[in-house]
Formats: sequence, C-alpha cells, structure tokens
Amino acid sequence: MLLWKEEKRRDLVEYLARRDLLEDDPFWKLAQALFEVLPRDLDDWKLVSALLGERQTLRSEGKSAAYGTAQRDLFFGEGG
Repeated sequence: MLLWKEEKRRDLVEYLARRDLLEDDPFWKLAQALFEVLPRDLDDWKLVSALLGERQTLRSEGKSAAYGTAQRDLFFGEGG
C-alpha cells in the first residue's frame, strides 16, 4: 500500500508481478475484504478502493512489462 500511496505505480506493478500477486485471487480477496470492513473515512480505505478500481489495468501493465522483459532478454540475452 505504501507504493500505491506514494504513487509509485511502476514499482508497485513490479513488486506485485515478482511475487505473482497480479493474478493471485487471495491477494485481491484480501483487498476486497479490507474495502468492506474499513471505515470509509480512513485513508487506507481510499487507497484500497483505488487499488481495486485499477486491478485490471495493473494486471495489464504487469503483463506488458513481463512481455517487454522477455523480448529484451530474447534479443540481448538475460540481464540485457
């Protein structure tokens, strides 16, 4: 949540992708549960709400980043 709060979107996508959380249902279920139980006036609720709203976009960005890394590794060797 800290990366999201600090608007470090690329870092967040990288973090989630490295840990296979972009497609991880338990991770998103936890976020949904927090959304449902946190008081609406808390900053944490607003952050979780925004994160859930960007779920598909974050997944797409993660896939695009992984594809770009794979292409770079293919053409230039790993660590490129």
